[in-house]
Amino acid sequence: MKQHQLWTRLVTQLIRLFRSRLLVKMYLLQEQVLSVAWLLLYAVFAGARYIVVSDLSDSRLEIAKKMGATRTINPSKGEKVKETMDSLGIVGFDIGLEMSGSPKAFEEMIDNMYNGSKIALLGILPNETKVEWDKIIFKALQIKGIYGREMFETWYKMEQMLISGLDLSPVITHRFPVDDFQKGFDVMERRDSGKVILAW
Repeated sequence: MKQHQLWTRLVTQLIRLFRSRLLVKMYLLQEQVLSVAWLLLYAVFAGARYIVVSDLSDSRLEIAKKMGATRTINPSKGEKVKETMDSLGIVGFDIGLEMSGSPKAFEEMIDNMYNGSKIALLGILPNETKVEWDKIIFKALQIKGIYGREMFETWYKMEQMLISGLDLSPVITHRFPVDDFQKGFDVMERRDSGKVILAW
């Protein structure tokens, strides 16, 4: 099983079940931005009621808004998940996608999940990360680690989404001739981009 295929199945099943409230935490890695963009698209197509995305980069949060996020949160500006939940009139999330690898972000996610909800982990948490197991147990949370994707199945699903009118353009933030590949790496290292395309 590969990363996008597993995430797609998880998001699809849960959104169908709950017409869900989805919380996504993403920081740092370029690869994660692309994964989140894919998941946001899928969540919107599947009918998620509320999609809340948290990130430290305003430019990436703008991408999330264009891809269909209901609300975005930048913790570095003092914005809180709880305040956003209050403004939406919700008391928890059905699905959590933890992509940051931040212990603090993971702890906040656990605090804001509904009883019996599910969390998928892609962000690599430090080995010394401590969690309050009583919260996980008493909330009956299901936590699943995800890595990899099933290539062809993912492509077939994306093809159907494109046929349905899916617009991927907000994810593509930069284009360079292949000879300027270094500019592509530079913009990714600044963590200020979505998908970077090189024209051959």
